[in-house]
Amino acid sequence: MIETMSRLRNIGKELLQELGREPTIEEIAKKARMPTWAA
Repeated sequence: MIETMSRLRNIGKELLQELGREPTIEEIAKKARMPTWAA
């Protein structure tokens, strides 16, 4: 659980840098290869 949360946080930071804005939950879930409901 903690590993998943940490991974999602890191992916969110990566996307913030790539996109120049806060990523949506859908964008984070897609990059993490998770269903939206799990992110």
